[in-house]
Amino acid sequence: MRNTERVLFFSLLVFVMITPALTSAHVGQRHPDSNLFLVRSPHLGTSDGLSKLGSVVTTEGLRGESFPPPPHLYPNRQLTNNNYNDYLPRIHNGQVTWYGFDGVDYEIFFWDGVSITQITSNSNNEQDPQIHNGQITWHGWFGADLEVLFWNGTHTIQLTNNNVDDLNPQIHNGQIVWQKYDGSDMEILYYNGSATTQITNNGYFDISPQIHNGQITWAGQVGGFSSDYEIFLWNGSHTIQLTDNSYDDLYPQIHNAQVTWEANVGGADSEIFFWNGTATIQLTSNNYADEDAQIHNGQVAWEGFDGSDDEILFWDGFSVTNLSSNTNPDSDPQLFNGQVTWYGNDGNDNEVYYWDGFVTTQLTNNTSDEQNPHISHCQVTWEGPIGNDLEIFVTPANMAPNWVITPTNQTLDYGEALDYQLGIVDDLGISHWTLNDTTHFALSTTHFERWWSSTRLTNTSTLTPGAYGLNLTVYDLGGLTVSGVFTVTVVDQIPPTWVYTPVDQTIELGDAFSYDLDATDIFGVVDWTINDTTYFAISGSGAITNNTALQVGTYGLRVTANDTHHNQLSGTFSVHVQDTTDPAWVQTLTNQVIEYCTGLSYDVNATDLSSIDHYWVNDTTTFSISSAGLITNATSLPVGVYWLEVRGYDPYSQYCTATIKITVQDTTSPVWITLPADQTLHYRESLNIQLAASDHSGIAWSINDTTHFAIDATGRITSTITLAVGSYGLNVTLIDPYGNWQSVTFRVTVVPAISPIPPIMPILVPGLIIVCIVALAFVLCETRRKS
Repeated sequence: MRNTERVLFFSLLVFVMITPALTSAHVGQRHPDSNLFLVRSPHLGTSDGLSKLGSVVTTEGLRGESFPPPPHLYPNRQLTNNNYNDYLPRIHNGQVTWYGFDGVDYEIFFWDGVSITQITSNSNNEQDPQIHNGQITWHGWFGADLEVLFWNGTHTIQLTNNNVDDLNPQIHNGQIVWQKYDGSDMEILYYNGSATTQITNNGYFDISPQIHNGQITWAGQVGGFSSDYEIFLWNGSHTIQLTDNSYDDLYPQIHNAQVTWEANVGGADSEIFFWNGTATIQLTSNNYADEDAQIHNGQVAWEGFDGSDDEILFWDGFSVTNLSSNTNPDSDPQLFNGQVTWYGNDGNDNEVYYWDGFVTTQLTNNTSDEQNPHISHCQVTWEGPIGNDLEIFVTPANMAPNWVITPTNQTLDYGEALDYQLGIVDDLGISHWTLNDTTHFALSTTHFERWWSSTRLTNTSTLTPGAYGLNLTVYDLGGLTVSGVFTVTVVDQIPPTWVYTPVDQTIELGDAFSYDLDATDIFGVVDWTINDTTYFAISGSGAITNNTALQVGTYGLRVTANDTHHNQLSGTFSVHVQDTTDPAWVQTLTNQVIEYCTGLSYDVNATDLSSIDHYWVNDTTTFSISSAGLITNATSLPVGVYWLEVRGYDPYSQYCTATIKITVQDTTSPVWITLPADQTLHYRESLNIQLAASDHSGIAWSINDTTHFAIDATGRITSTITLAVGSYGLNVTLIDPYGNWQSVTFRVTVVPAISPIPPIMPILVPGLIIVCIVALAFVLCETRRKS
């Protein structure tokens, strides 16, 4: 339906300006074959808690004094009756605005519930008014461009005055938002009641702004003319981009910081989305067009195609209901407080329909086309043709009678006469009153006008003490009813009295509380109440007990005794819960023995109903204790015995105490760092080796052979004399000051010294060998010859 959504805004502007006499499908209505969504006038819904009638009826009026006429007397009231077209009515809280062609140009009109005021009277085209709390905004053609105007209830303020188009204003609580053409694209502007702020300033179109409670939503064409539209939210301080996808998200609506919109998902059809303030929910997912989404109090209504025609759909926050479900097209849903209005074809022409949350009512039934309905506080307005032009209509939608003086419970003293006045109003007119108990009571009814009446309720006989349940029902001329259920109670006025006046109570922490009260009454004490039901309970006989553990402190109690006729006797007293009990050790503290230089780490645990506030030790120079009860040494502990007092305190200075002995001992033998190895020396060579060992308490060195060797305090062993060739067995002993020792044995071997070889010997020796061999051969030969 939106195959031309990206047509330039200038084209739209030209289209609007050259067709000043368009029918009700022109400016402010989105036509399926145009881009008029840029100046669309969507529904602005609010919820301000006012009566559905918007009634001005007063109690004084019911007594016969001046009584102003109601804001709407009859269904289908025709607000306008002229010979020109009146367009696009908007309603809020029983007040209606619209624009009409007065024969020269378009002007803005306002119905305050009683009479019509023409807000504008000039030569400018004033169009597309929006209303909230009796204030109106619209845009008007000022010669060359559109400007935004604001009527604050007494006079008109022109919010813009420039040479570019400002249009599509929306209003809520005197604050206005609109879109402005800045020469290249549309931007969003915001009037907070005193000053105007430009919310957007970018290079793409920002359109369709909506406002609620100072928060603004709109659609922005992120990326430029050829890109798609995304949904934005300005929360009063900064802008949040709610969507980021590749398809168009359009026509956002906002209420209570929640947003709905339609999105052309995948370019195939439009679906409805809902942002609940934190996350986005896709309400529809089908192959048909869903559009015209409206939001109010977290509920959404929209128009959806079902394959044959358009229907009206409603999401109540949990599930979707088809409100129309017929074979004829239904369009333009408007939503307020779970009630929906729309116009639909009845087979011949367009009629206006209304769903009150339960059933659907057809508000019009004629042979002409009604359309553009709008709803607020159960009241519907629309435009419909009368003769040759369009007129504005308004009606209360399916409303039952409404109490002016709502029935409430009444109390009489025994013997006192009842004289109780009630009042009712109804747009259709009051038919009659009925009362369930005509044995004891009677009604005297006065109809001041067809649409309002008063009744006086009196007793027909002396009423005995007790409760009389009454059901007063009022019928209107359309058969709708309203009932008031209330009780007339005849009572005595004497309260119970104390047998014993309540006095303050004191208990120990952890003890159960029990306190019996006693009161008496001529008709009997039927029940007791107590102001503090979190910590205490009171029985039907006045016995007070605690229903949960009581902590240290003071509990102020107020107890009330009720008699049969609801007379009350109250008394106050305090329950003081104190803690005078010392904490106790979870485990008995024991003496501790630790090795020297290992450090103390001893965890103690105390318990107390009030909790353990802190731990304490008497020697904070040498020791420390953590908030969890871990005792450690605060400094290095020499070998010895330390006596330490330990305490555990509760928050009320009660404590448990214990004294423990901490023994620091040294039972660790020295440790070798470098073990001595066997040594080999040549004769006349001296021994000089360094041994290494460690011990936290210090080391004393000794050696078994002090004739040939000596060892100093650092562990260095040296020979004290020239060692003869041979083997010496040495035993080195380490001992600390506390008798812990370590020893090791090794051997020192002394071998003969090696004489040096002269340098010529390597040359002479081979020669001598040869000479000896020759000499030996010679001797052998001589010996053989002689023999």
